[in-house]
Amino acid sequence: MKINLGVIFYGNEGQYAINLQQVDFWQKELSDFNVFVYDFNKNDHSRLLEDFQNKKIDIVVKNSYGRANESKIESWLELNGIPFFGSDSLATTIGTNKFLSKELFAAAGIKVPPHFYIDKFTWASQKEKYLNDVDFQIGYPFMLKECGGTDSRGIYEIADKSDWLKRVDDLLVNGLGFIIEKKVDVKLEITCLVGGRKNIFVCDPVGFEHFGTPEEAANKKDNLKVVIKEISVLEEKMVDFIKHQSLLAHEILKCRDFSRADFLYDGKDVYMIEVDVHPGFRAGNLATISIEKSGLNLNSFFIFLYRDHIEQGGF
Repeated sequence: MKINLGVIFYGNEGQYAINLQQVDFWQKELSDFNVFVYDFNKNDHSRLLEDFQNKKIDIVVKNSYGRANESKIESWLELNGIPFFGSDSLATTIGTNKFLSKELFAAAGIKVPPHFYIDKFTWASQKEKYLNDVDFQIGYPFMLKECGGTDSRGIYEIADKSDWLKRVDDLLVNGLGFIIEKKVDVKLEITCLVGGRKNIFVCDPVGFEHFGTPEEAANKKDNLKVVIKEISVLEEKMVDFIKHQSLLAHEILKCRDFSRADFLYDGKDVYMIEVDVHPGFRAGNLATISIEKSGLNLNSFFIFLYRDHIEQGGF
């Protein structure tokens, strides 16, 4: 008997096409699941709740992207007692806060790029101080990052002071703060997927290169392509180190079922830049490639997650 999986759409309408691509892929690949879509942008909350109460849905997964909706879905599911794949509302809230998660990683000994946080209110009153802090502590060019979310949106490479002032105004329209981060001379970007809740495993890291700047990679379809590179350019002990750091971050954030740790490698050191607590699983994306490189497919991965739930006494 197949498992009935509810897939929630919610968030930025601009991401709807990508969400649709992902669920189409799941319907083809998840042979042990019946996939049902609930669009929370169209108020499908009550329909999902009714279907779950009538045992038409066994478990749910979020297919929700875009800004400013982190943890809303998880909170609603928890309040209504609906089991779901992925991290709970607390882990999602912490994991999607770039500054808070970096502070937790650094406190645990995980290497992150030098950075500091500026909130909207102190920026207004201490602008000159922060401009001087960048000169002495970080230097140009640097990375300016929106504090919320765990994707490449709201990330800019800043060349000089005038560029910074312009970008800050853009970020503060909808946000309460931002991160100033030292630019790493990247030789290779690395991602590492962690799967499981009780029986946790770590996939082999995948190295890749983006085309264009972070902003271009996030906003232009052609630049979303990645070139998969052999991770053998790193020593075996470095691969083991990356896997250990990814597992440690997964545990620090108290992630469930899956997380994807992202790193920058400068030819000498590895820096963790963020952990995506709800990575997408589309055809050909990094999370899916990581699963395949570990000898699984998407269906067997989700079956593993489902059985991992059952082994803990159900949901």
